[in-house]
Parts: sequence; structure tokens; C-alpha cells
Amino acid sequence: MSDGGTFAQWVTIAGTLGGAALGFLASFFTTWYSRRSESREQREERDRKRLEKIYELLVVLSQENGQKFIEAVNCIHYARRPVPSETEGIPPLVELEMLTSLYFKNLVPLKDNIVGATHEFTKEYVDALNTDYRSKELKEKQKVSGKLFNLSESVKKEIDQFKIAIAELVKS
Repeated sequence: MSDGGTFAQWVTIAGTLGGAALGFLASFFTTWYSRRSESREQREERDRKRLEKIYELLVVLSQENGQKFIEAVNCIHYARRPVPSETEGIPPLVELEMLTSLYFKNLVPLKDNIVGATHEFTKEYVDALNTDYRSKELKEKQKVSGKLFNLSESVKKEIDQFKIAIAELVKS
């Protein structure tokens, strides 16, 4: 009988230890899963905020592009020099490069397209501001304005394509 009593005690102890181990594993798994889910949600929230910032920068770049086009046309046709503007903080194009290079490498080609189009437009913009068009014929002024318009539209097109890509990333 003593063997039966000892066996019963061991069964009770084993059952208790097994239940405790099962409880521990369940608790451990629940905690691990909760933290993993929380971490994923935090990462997704950071990414969403970064994408929103990129979209905001694209809006600013679009506005700057339009403003520079208007300044160039006013300079060419009416000899009005643009008023220098001071920007605070990191320029939008630099911040866009920073965010895409650090966090969204798949968006770098789209950013590069904007940088290239902006470079082409800026080169013509600076040339227009540094040329005296007061004695030039209207046709020449229109030609330069048309070229600037096309380059400005090219920048706008690249920005719009980038916005579409951002919208797709946010949806998914």
C-alpha cells in the first residue's frame, strides 16, 4: 500500500507541476504575442507618420514649384524680380531624401525622379532670373516661358506619381 500511496502523491505532484508549467507557458506565450503585436503596431504607426510627412513634403514641393514658375514668368514678361524667401529647418527636398533613404528604400527611385526634374527646372529658372528680357521679343519670352512651363509640369508629374505611390502604401 505504501507504493500505491507514494504513487498517488507523485501523480498529485506531477499534476500540480504540469499545471503550473502549462500556466507558465500560456502566460509566457500570451505576453510574447501581446508585445510582438504591440511592437508591430508601433512600427506601423511610425511608418504611417513618416509616409504622411513625405506626402506633406510633396505638397510643399509642388507649391514651391508653382511659385517658382510664376516668379520666372513675372521676371521674363514684367521684369519683376522675385523676393528672396527664407526657409526654416531642413529644405523639403533634403528632408524627402533623408526620409526615403533611411526608411523607404523602395521609394528612392521616385525621389530621384523628382530630384532630376527639379534640377532641370531649377537650371532654367536660374537662367531666366539671370537674363534681362526687357529688350527681348515677345516670341523669345514665350519660348522661354513655355520651356519653363514644360519643365514645371514635369516636376509636377513626378510629384503626383510619388503621391500615388504613397497612397498605395498607406492603403496596404
